[in-house]
Amino acid sequence: MTGLTTPESVAELRHELRTPLNLIIGYCEMLVEDATDAARRSALERTLAAGRDILERINAAVPPTRGEITEVEFTALRNGLREPQQRIVAATSELLATLDDADPDPQFERDVRRIRSSAERLLTVELPHHDDRARLTRTGDQPAVGGAAVAAAAAGGARILVVDDIEDNRAVLERRLRRQGHDVVCAAGGHAALAMLARGYKLRH
Repeated sequence: MTGLTTPESVAELRHELRTPLNLIIGYCEMLVEDATDAARRSALERTLAAGRDILERINAAVPPTRGEITEVEFTALRNGLREPQQRIVAATSELLATLDDADPDPQFERDVRRIRSSAERLLTVELPHHDDRARLTRTGDQPAVGGAAVAAAAAGGARILVVDDIEDNRAVLERRLRRQGHDVVCAAGGHAALAMLARGYKLRH
């Protein structure tokens, strides 16, 4: 069978597809919360709806229980993502057109461009054309081996250590947690996180 034939390789494919999607949804949710302009809110809500549509399609085609996927099935999935991906590209173009040189909003522009670039990355994931032990074509420069946020529950704000080897993942999660009143520190991987803990970083205040 041409495609992926092990649960590990299919899980990696799912991760590769969902990494840019998590950024799209994360940034959109924050921007929708802050939106006061009706036109911007409408474009952001359309972007978020398209992102959630993509998530549903990925979850349906590559659920966690799936142990294999053929090249034909993967091609069908990627083709199915084109329409909602184009909705995101169109909506972000509309958002960028609202920028006012007289009243610039650099953070908003950066976030919208991150959403757009993440949408463009969605369709760059490819299956390996040889042994399915080979790694998937990466959607970014950072290795994608999964990330985690380790949180200490506390009354009010918590001190949280965010661990992820993808910089954009760390950035969006850090911002969301800080907005909720938490004290956040980030590490680029497991070794860095363990080193921080060894140096005395404490999760609880």
